[in-house]
Amino acid sequence: TFYFCNKDYYHTAFYITRIYYAFLLSMQTDTYGDIPVAYYVKGAMPPEENVAYTPQKEVYNILFQLLDQAITALHQENLPAVSQYDLGDHDKCYGGDVDKWRRFANTLRLRLALRVSNVDPALARTQAQAALADHAGLMQSQDDNMKQTPKRQYIAGGNENIYALLFSWTGNAVLSKEMERAYKNQALKEDAAPDATTTFNENSANCYLDPRCEVLWFRPTPFDSLTASPLPIENPKRDFNGVMNGETNVGGSYLNRYSANRCMLSSDAMNKNYWWNLAREIVWMGYAESLFLKAEAALRWPSLVDETPESLYLKGIKASMDYYEIDSDKAREYISHLDGVKAFAGGSKEEQLEQIITQKWIAVFPNGNEGWAEVRRTDYPRYLLAPVNGNNSNGEVGAGKLIKRINYPNSESRNPNKPGDVNQGSRVWWDVADTMSDNGQWHTPDNFR
Repeated sequence: TFYFCNKDYYHTAFYITRIYYAFLLSMQTDTYGDIPVAYYVKGAMPPEENVAYTPQKEVYNILFQLLDQAITALHQENLPAVSQYDLGDHDKCYGGDVDKWRRFANTLRLRLALRVSNVDPALARTQAQAALADHAGLMQSQDDNMKQTPKRQYIAGGNENIYALLFSWTGNAVLSKEMERAYKNQALKEDAAPDATTTFNENSANCYLDPRCEVLWFRPTPFDSLTASPLPIENPKRDFNGVMNGETNVGGSYLNRYSANRCMLSSDAMNKNYWWNLAREIVWMGYAESLFLKAEAALRWPSLVDETPESLYLKGIKASMDYYEIDSDKAREYISHLDGVKAFAGGSKEEQLEQIITQKWIAVFPNGNEGWAEVRRTDYPRYLLAPVNGNNSNGEVGAGKLIKRINYPNSESRNPNKPGDVNQGSRVWWDVADTMSDNGQWHTPDNFR
């Protein structure tokens, strides 16, 4: 509509919209694989209901073209010689700030470049170089975070934060066992050693517990105590405990066993001690992630980045801590005892990548789409566990495997163009190897082809 009404006046609004559209398409294709996209990029609805599907490899080429066109068109020297329509408050992401959109576009371009690094290393390097060389740069601070802000922050009774809403439904957002292990195995105490039966510490006493765990999760405590007024009453003697994949005994009656997300429903005021409330924003791409992206780029292509992978890795952790308003002493204690830093002193690229991706996986929470994509792409973090009670996939995903994509909606079953040879166990185009062996054991990946 912007383009056909007055393409010069709506120039910036049109290309901002294209960036956002590329962002949405990237999440959709990473979830499903091949998707119907060509009609919509051209701006015209298909003449028939049974649309054609675009192979994911081609979808990625379209995404890179969309971003390249938009970034180029939004540079000051390329703007039409007319006043520009200001999206202002109609832009719920950046308030019409073109510079922030350009930085977001470059950061998204780098995310997608790294996504294809195993399946098409040459394309990955070309796109990463374009993202890193653009003079608009990547995200510069927390102010550049791409986030979803509930209307509740402005309008009483508006949309609520989904994680706080899930908590209100008797604690339906619960710490996973994988995240528990990640919180407990990055910064080890000097005399700590992994448990011989699990190869991972399961006790907070053996580690410098990641302070983000204490901000985001309750210790196991009955739900009625967690919803007490005026403040939740948490059991301080319990250790954080996550749920295994496939566990069916979950919900409010089991919160004395598992850790619910740390939430306070009695106020919309932001409180760093109870991170979640009904007005809290959700970050879809943040400054911390941009630093981890740059760290991996520095590891893969040192000539493209003027900092070391280690320095960017540490900056990414600090940026994540800062976002969650972690006290500086706690953040410093955790970071100074990181066991993984040893990988940057002579370790292999694979060992260094494991540290970058593990901390990135922790930092992108609660963006499950991005965490899941990185698990499929890199096979990190190594805390992944096979489901304890099956995976409810009707045999599509092996008992020892993890889900690889989401099935297409049932409404597409009438479309003869829908890919018919894929299911939840089929890898998407850029996922070149299984995350787990047939018996559910993690294996050493190969991320530098």
